[in-house]
Amino acid sequence: MPARLDPFALPHKGLRLALGRLIAATGSVDPTDDIGVHAAVDIARSTFGFLRAHARIEDQIFYPALETRRPGVTSVATAEHHGLEAQVEQLAVLTELTVAAPVPERFALVATLYADAARFAGAYLQHLDMEERTIRPAFWDAYADEELLVLMGQSMAAMNPEDRQAALPYILPALNVHERVGWLSGMRGNLPLPVFDGILALAEKVLSATEFKATTTRLGQ
Repeated sequence: MPARLDPFALPHKGLRLALGRLIAATGSVDPTDDIGVHAAVDIARSTFGFLRAHARIEDQIFYPALETRRPGVTSVATAEHHGLEAQVEQLAVLTELTVAAPVPERFALVATLYADAARFAGAYLQHLDMEERTIRPAFWDAYADEELLVLMGQSMAAMNPEDRQAALPYILPALNVHERVGWLSGMRGNLPLPVFDGILALAEKVLSATEFKATTTRLGQ
């Protein structure tokens, strides 16, 4: 039986990579190293931007679409979204306090940021797993792959440049080459050429030279 189209596969892979990098960055940063602190904060900010964009797309596109055919199936996930989104904003505030603090105060703030980020990541990973175990099968039951493809296209169209800048540096390297080429092929047919060229330029920055060459060769670029 052919594999079904998975609306969660690409963003969820990217989110898992982003959360791993967030934990690694906040856990390993030297509070006395201004450059290192700013680099860790950049990772945190981009991760939060990705999380916000993903939540907005699910709340505005995917969940309402599923509710029209399977009323009530997203209620638990929606409630979890509210709690997780509040935690993202709390982490964002703590991140800005950390980067603005004088060095002597950073030690405690960095330790708190790491602990809170790790705790959040644990909760968020459980949420992703729940979606894949309950929401994804509901989508497969309610929607044909052709309809899911339309929803996925709507989600890409709903991403503004800031969303793409936050999400794609995590999604692109998190995918295997087959997933990456399939996704980029779909975008090439649905996005204005300058936007697609910008995505390829970003891919060249975030992928290894070998990964980028394999990707562009299969795309026929």
